[in-house]
Amino acid sequence: MPDEPLPPHSRLAAEALRRGKAIRRKRQYARRGTMATIVVAAGVALAVTRTSPHAHGPTPAHNGTSTTFQPHLPPAFKWSKPKYLSLPYQNSVSVSCASPVFCVAVSDQADVSRFNGASWTPPVLLARGHVHLAAGGSVSVSCASSSFCVAVDGGLAGSSQPSGVTNDGAFLFDGRSWRPSRMKVDGNVQSVSCTTTHFCAAVDGSGNAITFNGSRWSQPKMVNPWGLLNDVSCTGRAFCVAVGSGRNGNAGEIVTYEGTSWSAQAAPLLGEPTSVSCPSPSFCAVIDTNGQVETFDGKSWGLPKNAVAAGGQWAYVSCASASFCVAASNHTGETATFDGSTWSGKRIVAGFGFMALSCPTPSYCAATNADNWIHSMGGVIP
Repeated sequence: MPDEPLPPHSRLAAEALRRGKAIRRKRQYARRGTMATIVVAAGVALAVTRTSPHAHGPTPAHNGTSTTFQPHLPPAFKWSKPKYLSLPYQNSVSVSCASPVFCVAVSDQADVSRFNGASWTPPVLLARGHVHLAAGGSVSVSCASSSFCVAVDGGLAGSSQPSGVTNDGAFLFDGRSWRPSRMKVDGNVQSVSCTTTHFCAAVDGSGNAITFNGSRWSQPKMVNPWGLLNDVSCTGRAFCVAVGSGRNGNAGEIVTYEGTSWSAQAAPLLGEPTSVSCPSPSFCAVIDTNGQVETFDGKSWGLPKNAVAAGGQWAYVSCASASFCVAASNHTGETATFDGSTWSGKRIVAGFGFMALSCPTPSYCAATNADNWIHSMGGVIP
C-alpha cells in the first residue's frame, strides 16, 4: 500500500530535519578536510602549505574536560638540498640576501656569485688587478637592495701587495658591476652592514668602526678598546649594533651606534658574541660561541636562551622580524628557529659547519657552509 502524503505541516518539518542533517554533515566534512594553498610571490611559487578551516582563527584543543584555544604557529620551514657554489676560497664565504630573489655570495679569494631567484651565476672575480682579501682572511658582504651591495676586506685594507695589485678594502656593486672603494682601517675588516646607498657601517679586528656616506669611508673610530669586533648590524644611519670581545674578563661587548656616537656595554653572555642581527631599532638578537642568544626590545637586553650547540666556535643569527630568527652553528651544522619567544626546531642541516646566514624575510633564508655549499630555507629553492 503506497505511503500516504504527509500533511503540509509535516512535510515542512521533515524538510527542515533533512536540511539540518545535511548542514551538520557538511560541517563535519569541512572540519576533517584541508585545502591546499599556493603562495605566489613575484611570479614564483614560494611554498605549498596545508591550511585548516580555522586558518583565520585560533585552533581548539581538547583536554578531555574542557576546550582551550591555541594560536596558530607558522609551518615548519624546511631546508632545501644544498647547491654547490664553486667559489674558490680558503676559510670564508659570506652571503647576503636583499630578498628571496636576490642574494650575493663572496669568497675570501675575491670571487662572487649572484642568485636571481632561480639559480646562482658562475663565480667571477670582483675586479682584476685588485686583491679583495689577504689569504686566510674573513669576508663580509651586505646588500641593501638588488642594485647596491658592499663587500669588505678581511685582510689589511691598503696593505702592500705584489707589483700592480692593490688591496682597496671594499667593493661596491651598483646592480651591474663591482668597483673598488678605498677604505683605511687599522685591523682586519670583519663585517659590514648597509641599509641604503648612502649608509654602511663596518667594524674591524682592532675594535674600530668605519661608516660610509655614499661616496667615501670615514676614518676608523675606536669604539671597543677591549678587543676586536666580530659583527655589525644596522637598521639605518641612526641605529647600529656591533659585538665583539669584552673587558675585564667579560665574555663580550655590545656597542650601539645612535647616529653620532658609539656606546659600549658588557654583554650578559657566557661566550664571546659572534653575530648580531637587527631588523628594527626595537629588536636585535646576538648569539655567542656557546650558541646562546639574547634579544633587545628597544630598551634593554634580555637573558640568554639556548639556540644551537656551538661548541665554543662561531655561531650566526639572522632575523627578518622580531618574531622570526634563525640561528646556525659553525661547530655542528645545526640550525634552530625563533618565533618571538622560544627557540625550537633544532636539526642538523649541514655536514660541515655554517659560515654565513641571511634571512631577508620570514619565508626565506640562505646559508653557506664550510664545504662550499649554499642552503636555502623556505621560499625559492636555488
